[in-house]
Amino acid sequence: MSNKKLQTPIDTEMQKIIDARERFAIHTMFMKLVDSLLKADADVASMPEGLDKIKASMLQREAWNMVLSEEM
Repeated sequence: MSNKKLQTPIDTEMQKIIDARERFAIHTMFMKLVDSLLKADADVASMPEGLDKIKASMLQREAWNMVLSEEM
């Protein structure tokens, strides 16, 4: 017998609320991360040309690749 059959309707609805809250928290943090990366992109774009800008651009590209990867 599975645990789902033992849950009351209130338990089921509470679990839905908990799941929705977790999805919202994850979505919010993801959006904050994207916002941070966009701001960093603007900072890198305003840097003078040179080795520091190249390094920063490479780090930004790596960060975006991680954020947009299937594992995220």
